[in-house]
Amino acid sequence: MLRKQAKRILLVMLFVLTFVLAGRVDTNAQTAAPAGVKQVKAGSSSVTVQWDAVMQNDIYYYYRISNDSSFNSSKSKRNYDESESYISGLSEGKSYYVQIGTSATHSGSTVPADVTWSKAIEVVTAPAQVASSSVKQSGAGTTSISLTWPASSGANCYKIDYYLNNASKGTASEVISQNNNVKITGLKKNNRYRGHVYAGRTSSTGFTAYAGSASYYYDVKVKPTKITGVENTVFYSNINTAYIEWNPSNSASGYEYILYDNSGKKILSNTTTSKSLDISTNKIKKTQFYRIKVRGYVNLNNNKKAYGAWSDTLYFAKAPYKNLKLKSSGKKISANWNKVTGATSYTVYVSNKEKSGYKKVGTYNSKKTSVTIKKYGKAALKSGKTYYVKVVAEKKVKINKKYKTFKSTLYYEGKSIKVK
Repeated sequence: MLRKQAKRILLVMLFVLTFVLAGRVDTNAQTAAPAGVKQVKAGSSSVTVQWDAVMQNDIYYYYRISNDSSFNSSKSKRNYDESESYISGLSEGKSYYVQIGTSATHSGSTVPADVTWSKAIEVVTAPAQVASSSVKQSGAGTTSISLTWPASSGANCYKIDYYLNNASKGTASEVISQNNNVKITGLKKNNRYRGHVYAGRTSSTGFTAYAGSASYYYDVKVKPTKITGVENTVFYSNINTAYIEWNPSNSASGYEYILYDNSGKKILSNTTTSKSLDISTNKIKKTQFYRIKVRGYVNLNNNKKAYGAWSDTLYFAKAPYKNLKLKSSGKKISANWNKVTGATSYTVYVSNKEKSGYKKVGTYNSKKTSVTIKKYGKAALKSGKTYYVKVVAEKKVKINKKYKTFKSTLYYEGKSIKVK
């Protein structure tokens, strides 16, 4: 009986002793190295590193940082946060190597020799920002833009955001470039863009430190698409001045045009920043069909341009008016006009009002330059009545396997004559 009680007491004492010993930490035992070390923040002269807490009692954390992964020359210090370390006093746009260590030894000024260090990771500080107002447009496509800028000290990548000129930054998209230039694709046609370029430095772990400020760019344009709607709105026959208009492109910096005579000889070329053109020159004084084409362009850096596609060719001529001669006799009107070189036909109209009511007299081939008018519509001309006559020259041209007819441009509606 006494032996059984003694045995029970001994077992209880052994259990208590085991429990007590299990709760103690051998200060001479090696502590575990932290896992999950990663960089979470960066400034131009600082980095912040986090890690997974080591599940041991009575341990202390230390860090060390070096320019090289062998830590031949390093700075070490005790850490006062158990899962994060803020390390300052670093240089802008540089790479460093950091280790986090643990020890059961408390040291306020020196790092104990028994520290167990984690695996080293590369950390980076933010580089210098891209110089203000230094982003230039180097290229353009109908749905793309190319940008370039001076390299920033310490940068090995750049983040570029972009959005429409008339949109907010909240709509921006982003691309990353490893060089100090980028081509942004998938843009909307005939539009203008703006955005920012941020200098960055990426570590081998994939963390990127970006400069706190960016270089802003504005009004960068995609290349204009083919210009449409080219027309000759007015051609003054007496002062040799023609007005040409077209549908403008929102992305054009300006427009280039080339003017040819009826034979196809180039007689004038120039540029304009307007959506219309005033051609006032003796080079268009001849009575013939001229032709003109227009294309938009974007101004690039280094005084270069990116040109869009040429418009369809417009054929135009001044209508026979100045040299249109009218005679009246016996309730008839005789109309004579000068030949318009390049015309394939002429259509003659008559009205009893100057600005409206014109009815077709007939269409005639290019060899005919005179006609006798006897009726206004189905009614015979009336004596003592004033009539107005106009002649339209026409040119039929085959374009893209289809025929299109171009007409001369009238300034005055018609020339008047009183029937006798």
